[in-house]
Amino acid sequence: MAAHFEDIHYAPRVMHWINLVSMASLIFTGLSIRYHWFETHELCAHLCKQHHYYFIYILLGNVLVRIIYAFASETKTYKDFTIGMADIKNSPAVLKYYLFLQDDYPYISKYASFQKLTYNFFWIFTLIQGYIGFAILKPHLLSSIFGSPEVTIIWARNIHTAIMGFFIITISIHMYIAFIEGFPLLKLILFGIEPKTTH
Repeated sequence: MAAHFEDIHYAPRVMHWINLVSMASLIFTGLSIRYHWFETHELCAHLCKQHHYYFIYILLGNVLVRIIYAFASETKTYKDFTIGMADIKNSPAVLKYYLFLQDDYPYISKYASFQKLTYNFFWIFTLIQGYIGFAILKPHLLSSIFGSPEVTIIWARNIHTAIMGFFIITISIHMYIAFIEGFPLLKLILFGIEPKTTH
């Protein structure tokens, strides 16, 4: 089992916590803004919007720092997220495992192919989501694509909501797998607790 629990440095764990808190806050405040949960409570609505703006800056900054860290740190963690031919060939076996069609987990690296794909999409969609969010406030950022400011705002809100749905689904799956299938690794990533079994 030792190969499953490579050393995870302090910095990625801190950034993982920042992602966790930021995404939870953004999803809650985003849903409240989109569906007017606090429409009759002006102060709550205002605070939700303010916190939404604060946390998107925090998340975007954290994502950029994480990307720089992946390439600039001694550990060169970008290699953990690179999808190679071995990952592609291993994907059917990983899918069978998650569909309960196979008992043994087909381990070949720190992260499975679908994890790598999801993490890469996370970084990309976070940057896109941030830009589209700013376009809702400043329609001219996308008006060259969608036309008038009014139409741009409608499209931007719909795309923003769709990407939020993607985050909710993928994070829910990630949490399920983390708690059900990889709880020792979850404790290592979040709290630095080494698994008892290392043989």
